[in-house]
Amino acid sequence: MPRQINFLLSGATGILGSHILFELLHHFAMQNLSGKIGLIVRPASGSGHLKNNRIEQMLNSEFIPEYLKSFSTEELLKPVFLIQKELHEVGEADFPAAFADAVFIHAAASVNLANSKAVFQEIEFNNFDGTLSVLMKSLPFLKKFVYISTAYATGHRNGLIGNDFLSFDGCSFRNPYESFKNKTEKSVVGICEKNSVDWQILRPSIICGRTLDQPLFFTPRFPVFYLIGKYFYLLKKCSLYNPHIRIYAPENSGLNIVPVDYVARAIVRLIFQEYKQVNLVHSSHFNISDLFRIGLQEINYEHFTLVSEPIANPHISERRYENVINSQLQPYLETPAHDFDSGIIREIMSDFPEPDIYLHFSGLIRFAIGQHFKAIY
Repeated sequence: MPRQINFLLSGATGILGSHILFELLHHFAMQNLSGKIGLIVRPASGSGHLKNNRIEQMLNSEFIPEYLKSFSTEELLKPVFLIQKELHEVGEADFPAAFADAVFIHAAASVNLANSKAVFQEIEFNNFDGTLSVLMKSLPFLKKFVYISTAYATGHRNGLIGNDFLSFDGCSFRNPYESFKNKTEKSVVGICEKNSVDWQILRPSIICGRTLDQPLFFTPRFPVFYLIGKYFYLLKKCSLYNPHIRIYAPENSGLNIVPVDYVARAIVRLIFQEYKQVNLVHSSHFNISDLFRIGLQEINYEHFTLVSEPIANPHISERRYENVINSQLQPYLETPAHDFDSGIIREIMSDFPEPDIYLHFSGLIRFAIGQHFKAIY
């Protein structure tokens, strides 16, 4: 007998949210689960036809996971209903009759790592106010709220970073994105406990394309470290000459990178567990110098030098690079040496070997190049 459970999912057309949806749809199609899946989807600009078909278009993409291809789109969409509104606009009237005891996986978020007044206001409105608004409006229908935060919500911190961020004080945040994720976590817990709703906070690190199964390397968008590849890809494509650029890459600095399908599968497994806070991370970091060397080799950009100290007198091409890339990523390049506790995710995903990001990194960049670093949906 399938397990009866209702779901709400926000951010279903995003990088991680779409893969969470793929996992849920597979469980429903295989009759492991039954019930309803409500999708809170931001309306697309354009005609009504386009607005009504964002999820359907996504499921008809050539990049749908192989495990869903034996099911028709109609079969996959049977349990789905859409709430096509901004988070702030969702109200109790948007939920169907008899919809109750739902698990709400809140994956929608604006991801902007820059520091400015405009970004602060954008992140506060979308990520903080939007989350609390949709949580309050959906409380009558919930038994559990799963907040997808970030492993970097702990801020600029060294040493071993455990799964409990809520008890840690003294965070030094790199940007509004991190600070509002941290603030939202605490507010979510307070609201849920006041209203006797179970809660869970799951924190992915930096997400890359698929590595568990086909289509390998796929991701619908190319943020964070992919932005470096995109910059040099466009520079090589658009310039009559390729300027030599010195790139600041501190020794021993690294990024914690995890594949999107690995994280999505872990999330769907974790919602049936009692863990309250979980780092969805890799057990080791990907070295920044290797990221540049491997990535730029795939792009065939040869005119660069990695330097371990900030560049004192950048020339015009280096200033452009710094304005575009380092304005968001430099604080992460200068992060103190640290490791995330990956024990829980490895327990949950013990039937899969931990993804080898070094083994797959060239493929991840080649996939992005093949898509010209343009969003797929």
